[in-house]
Amino acid sequence: MRFNVKDGIMLTYMKSVLDNSQSNSLSTARLTPHIALAYLLLGAFGLMLAIGPGYASPIFPAAGLSLVVVLWFGYRALPGVWLGSVVLNISLALLNNSLSPATTALALQIACGATAQACAGAWLVNRWLKSGWRNLEREFDAFIFLLLGGVFSCLLSAAVGVAGLYASGVIKSGDFIFSYWNWFVGDTLGVLIFAPLLLHILNRSTDSRIEWQRYTVISMCMILCLLCLVFYGSNHLIRKDQEYRLKTDCEAIASRIDDRLLTHREVLTSLRNFIEATPGFSFKQFELFTKITLQDNPDIFALSFNDLVALDQRPAYERQISALSPLGPFRITERDSQRRLTRAAERPEYVAVRYIVPLAGNAPAVGFDINSEPIRRDAINRARTAKSMAVTAPIQLVQEQKKRVGVLELMPVLDNPLVGDGEQKNRRLLGFAVSVVKIDEMIEIATRGHVPAGLLFRVTDPRAPKGKELLYSSENGSVGASSPKLSVNWETGLRMGDRDWKFTARVTDAYLQQQRPLLAWVVGGISIVITGLIQLLIIGMNGRMSEIKRTNDAVNSSLDTLFNYANVPIIVWDSNKRITRFSRAFELLSGRSAEEVIAQDISIVFRKCDIDSYLKFFTTTLSSEHWESVELPVVHVNGTVSTVLWNVSAIIGDDTFPSATIAQGHDFTARKRLEEELQQATYDLRDSNVLLKQEVAERQMAQEALAVKQEQLEALNSSLQQRITEALAEVRQKDQMMISQNRQASMGEMIGNIAHQWRQPLNALAMVLGNIQQAHQYDELTTESVNQAVNNGNRLIQKMSTTINDFRNFFLPDKEAVSFSARAQISHALSLVEAGLKSQNIEIHLEAPQDVVLNGLPNEYSQVILNLLSNAGEAVKGAGVAEGVIGIRLFERDGSGCVSISDNGGGIPGEVIDKIFEPYFSTKEMGTGIGLYMSKMIIERSMNGTIEARNINGGAEFVVSIPL
Repeated sequence: MRFNVKDGIMLTYMKSVLDNSQSNSLSTARLTPHIALAYLLLGAFGLMLAIGPGYASPIFPAAGLSLVVVLWFGYRALPGVWLGSVVLNISLALLNNSLSPATTALALQIACGATAQACAGAWLVNRWLKSGWRNLEREFDAFIFLLLGGVFSCLLSAAVGVAGLYASGVIKSGDFIFSYWNWFVGDTLGVLIFAPLLLHILNRSTDSRIEWQRYTVISMCMILCLLCLVFYGSNHLIRKDQEYRLKTDCEAIASRIDDRLLTHREVLTSLRNFIEATPGFSFKQFELFTKITLQDNPDIFALSFNDLVALDQRPAYERQISALSPLGPFRITERDSQRRLTRAAERPEYVAVRYIVPLAGNAPAVGFDINSEPIRRDAINRARTAKSMAVTAPIQLVQEQKKRVGVLELMPVLDNPLVGDGEQKNRRLLGFAVSVVKIDEMIEIATRGHVPAGLLFRVTDPRAPKGKELLYSSENGSVGASSPKLSVNWETGLRMGDRDWKFTARVTDAYLQQQRPLLAWVVGGISIVITGLIQLLIIGMNGRMSEIKRTNDAVNSSLDTLFNYANVPIIVWDSNKRITRFSRAFELLSGRSAEEVIAQDISIVFRKCDIDSYLKFFTTTLSSEHWESVELPVVHVNGTVSTVLWNVSAIIGDDTFPSATIAQGHDFTARKRLEEELQQATYDLRDSNVLLKQEVAERQMAQEALAVKQEQLEALNSSLQQRITEALAEVRQKDQMMISQNRQASMGEMIGNIAHQWRQPLNALAMVLGNIQQAHQYDELTTESVNQAVNNGNRLIQKMSTTINDFRNFFLPDKEAVSFSARAQISHALSLVEAGLKSQNIEIHLEAPQDVVLNGLPNEYSQVILNLLSNAGEAVKGAGVAEGVIGIRLFERDGSGCVSISDNGGGIPGEVIDKIFEPYFSTKEMGTGIGLYMSKMIIERSMNGTIEARNINGGAEFVVSIPL
């Protein structure tokens, strides 16, 4: 049968039902008809693909629906499943005109099986997966869901349904296994395809799945379409094979019937030859000649010779035959309106039966004028005209008292054609050799043992009077109905004398069951396996994409937090130079809000001349693996300009995250001001030195006066040296404070550079004052000159102290100790350098079997780990080893959480291993020496821990220990 149900109609209705399901607010009374109607629609769609005679669909979506609704709504959805199955199967019986109490009871039994299957599947899935079936993001969960809810539970409905079909006699024992397999395959594929699809529809409001749900639904619909094509193709091949087998079987049957007809022709030809050769034969001779023929051909009811008698010859003919007939008196007869034999009326010619064999049972036919009936008369005329065998239309045999179809075969008998010397003369028609054929026996003899079970055929005479065309039908007493799915009609022509018969055949389920090909079994099994594998692949991909999206959401949330709370300016712009994101620190630096800056050209915060000069450099040198540093001023909304050093890197994007440029800045406006002031002080000191030298040259004769002031000058020098030492100590102390409080390694390195630069002007100041001390050896200085130098030095030191204090206050952050995961901070630090290390062919071995919870400053702890990883990478790179290795191990020891970072970079020279934690000590040519010192300060002072360094085999190892 065919249901005109479109996919769009079904999905639209399902959507309307599922819209109400999100809150599970539907009562059982309202839920049951909705589920029943959805089951009916999906079941009707599945039956469109049924391969006969399967009594089941190869893809039955309603099985997937029943499992999902029971899982989603609970066991209160079972009545809807049962009702939908009952209506579906009763409707099928109505369409096939087979509705009866038996088929109604069968529909109820099938519905019970479908309900039990849905209940069992939901119970198994809930028992093994708990609530994990709702999302199906992991391959293992999907495998368990499809195995328990599909393969295992679908064994139940097939068993109940096929058992009902067998018990009601619809299928035979030989068809039980195939029907069970077909039923099982249909339900299983229905669950494998439609259960995940419906779950995706039910979960459509989940934010993490919305983006990928469309692709999943499309993929599953493509699987359904592919399977439909596979089953349609296999169904087509099966039908073609069945039609070919039917054609072969029917041609063989028709050929045997045709052979039988030729046998009858030969019998009549032989009888004609006998009569023509022996015109004066007796009844005894006629009987002896035909006896063997009748024994060999039981389908020939009788053989007779019918004389052609003219009206004027009738009396003499009746007297002559009365003397020869074994029955005594002879007369020509016919049947009246009551079918009684009476004396034939006068007519120009008679074709009366002279002899007939066998005589017993056929005695009433002796003397009967076959020319008295229209059907026989028509055959007589045709035989006379063609002078060859003619066959009547189907008739009821005169000799038979019961209703039996037969035909008369008439062969014209002529007088002897030769006379005298062999000359031919006109031949006169003497009569007809006639055989009375029982059609049913003739065809049964021809086809006995050669008709496959379930193959039904008919032999008809299309030229016979209306209502009398049927000659033979093998359907009498047969059981079964023709298959509605296969075009089984086959026909051919049979030639019976001068008459064309028609042979038609059709098949029943019994025939198709015997001709069922192996392809029907294989397609079902392969479809289950392939569909299950594809579903697992799709569900796994969907789960991974959902996980990636959740991770991206978490990353974006972390980025939002970073951008909102970072204490350094950060800005991101796309390839069109449009600003996409920036931090709160940048907002304070530029004086502009997000509404003013987002989606604007970057020239709104940078000077256009600066941007134009650096953009070309950015586009040619930036990559995602390296940072480039550039000084780029920021214009405040009030017009002031801040000097900022930017670390710029590229973000290589994809379809979901386009390419962009990110820049992290450090405001060096205060440092610039300090450098300018220090430079000016250096110029002032240089001028003072020149003046002093001039004084020395002019007053060489005043050495005695200088000696008098020597004691005063020494005291001044001592005071100046003490102040310089204090200034340097204060600089280092403030550097250390800034280093220990800073949250970023890059900022700590910059502070170290600043301190290193500050040491140069302070040392210059000390040298100038030292020159003042030694100047008395060459010239005599006045008290006024000495006082002027001292005053200049004091003013310089005072200015440096004030500037250092301002700089220290500018970079001082707040801190608060918290509990944190050591493994998480290590992973965070590792994620920042992992790509760079791997690009240098350095392998990273992380050993963290269990987490360690510490109390302190997590960001500073991560900064220390990052610093140690960077140093290890540089050591490996500097050692030039072929395969670099960095090992990270997290463990507990003596009540402390420890992390060990080792490398194969050649180790630390023995003469400097004790100095590596000193401030400003560095073995690098361009190093600052502040990284390890800052790490030591963070661990020891901020977290009460220790940091140790030692050489191991082929490298160095740093161990950081923090009390638990």
